[in-house]
Amino acid sequence: MLSTETLMKGAHRLYERRGYRRDPERDWDANGRFTLLAYRVDVA
Repeated sequence: MLSTETLMKGAHRLYERRGYRRDPERDWDANGRFTLLAYRVDVA
């Protein structure tokens, strides 16, 4: 599980190439200043 800022598009692409998938139910607000997007990876 990891979180990233919404504007970090390059990081989003990197995480997705590494097998991470968005988990919108775990997105969270950082003190009203910005939203963090949640990503998760399933491990075998």
